[in-house]
Amino acid sequence: MALTPEDIRNAAKAIHGRIVKTLCAPSKILSEITGASLILKFENLQFTGSFKERGALNKLFSLSPDSRKAGVIAMSAGNHAQHLSTWGSRRSSSCPGIPPTSKWNIPGLLMRR
Repeated sequence: MALTPEDIRNAAKAIHGRIVKTLCAPSKILSEITGASLILKFENLQFTGSFKERGALNKLFSLSPDSRKAGVIAMSAGNHAQHLSTWGSRRSSSCPGIPPTSKWNIPGLLMRR
């Protein structure tokens, strides 16, 4: 599947107002290390701490009403499943995340709450 500029615009419209608008700032140190001008986007400020919230929410909005009602299962070791679970509960969709059982898997522990 090829991603087009129109796909990006449609996704931005779908999630507008539901995701934290995060700042960008230049990183002097990383720019010096890499020899390039680097600008960082602070997606760690999203509710669940990652940029993946954008994709998870956009995917839920792209589902038909019947598919949304049937639910989504995320086989993930972390952030993606956490985002689907969070937004699924907000959208009244069943979106269980199935994380690894390791006690050190922090996103998995958060999903179980």
